[in-house]
Amino acid sequence: MKIAITGHTKGIGKCIMNLLEKDGHEIVGASTSTGINVMRPKSVMNWIDKEDPDIFINNVYAPNSQCNILYQLYEKWQYLDKHIINLSSTSGESHTHFQQMGFNKDWTPYVSDKARLNFASQYLSERFNKDHKCRVSNVSPGFVKTQATTMFQPFIEDYCFCTPEEVATFVKWVVDSPKHIQIRYLSFNTGNSTIATRRDRTYETRAVKADGVSYGSESGTQTWDGPEK
Repeated sequence: MKIAITGHTKGIGKCIMNLLEKDGHEIVGASTSTGINVMRPKSVMNWIDKEDPDIFINNVYAPNSQCNILYQLYEKWQYLDKHIINLSSTSGESHTHFQQMGFNKDWTPYVSDKARLNFASQYLSERFNKDHKCRVSNVSPGFVKTQATTMFQPFIEDYCFCTPEEVATFVKWVVDSPKHIQIRYLSFNTGNSTIATRRDRTYETRAVKADGVSYGSESGTQTWDGPEK
């Protein structure tokens, strides 16, 4: 399949690109290095129209950008056999941990944008049926150890970070899901630990089947010991 992703040159995006390329997918990336302004949805939309991918991974965060791209792309793709995968954050579900660590104020815009993206993704995914063929999935990790989370590194002994490689493994699982199955929301994090030795992974999935009949959602919580090596 042809897969387009924003922010493919570093961090989570680079790990996703490398993992999916190993599977034989054709990957096209958008970033400032390729002349695409990811902070301007119109620039991203023009690039997507040109590349015409089967899957778009909405990875890069920019203020008000991800959600706007999602709505504009879904409007074009809703009747097509396509797939939009949004990279969100558990911070959009709860900001308690930010308040506890004393930097909620600085992250309020980020948290608000991710909450908006979470809602929009779930709202659009409810339309998935035999006519609205475009799948919409939301992948929401907790803290991920990247350049963007450098400010959190002093707390590493008190919080066990996910790695970009682990996030990429979950994204690959969503990409590999059968076309009649929609992974609506995938949320996972690490447990708090005084000495970061616990590597439990908990996640929640909600899936609906699209064969013309509405089955509602399936949900569950499991514990995962990490990606297969």
